[in-house]
Amino acid sequence: MMQHEIVNKMFTMGQLAEKTGADLSRWKLRYGLDRELSPRSFASGRANYIWIQELICYVSGGMWDYGGQGKSEPDFWMGEDWCEAKAYDKEKPHLNVDVAASSFFANNCKVKDHKALLEESDTAAKNFLFKHSYDGNDYYLLTSTRNLDCELEEIEMVFVETDLLIECLDPKSHFKKVNMSQLFDKVGRI
Repeated sequence: MMQHEIVNKMFTMGQLAEKTGADLSRWKLRYGLDRELSPRSFASGRANYIWIQELICYVSGGMWDYGGQGKSEPDFWMGEDWCEAKAYDKEKPHLNVDVAASSFFANNCKVKDHKALLEESDTAAKNFLFKHSYDGNDYYLLTSTRNLDCELEEIEMVFVETDLLIECLDPKSHFKKVNMSQLFDKVGRI
């Protein structure tokens, strides 16, 4: 099955489409129009998050199904497995990337509780973060869609098991970010 060929691997949207036989022609039209008519929202990981998820599910040839947003569903499904999607900047692959649940960034709902736990116990804070971020997710798909500025086929993807992602978490970020350089060293390419 194809999923075994891409787990813990890096590949491009074009390579995935070749493997699945997905026709990208209509998506390329949309991609080009969005890139031309609304360049700021096109480049924004936040603004293009949902349609990128839909595109990825389409290109997967049915291996991945769109899930949703929030706590009740994963970003996408692979059979019964929960998969989370996060974006990185292709032009800055050395930067650590936010991979914890969004509720642990900015002034979202879990930030205050997490900060309070950090003052009491690093272990308690880590357990709280893992419970609400990584536990329950089977896979992560990291895409080069932050500051998006490439052709559709050139979008990079890194599809990893959660255990491998956890091995590469940055302790200095209190385990909220993944060390991309370390992760790139651990994954293969298709």
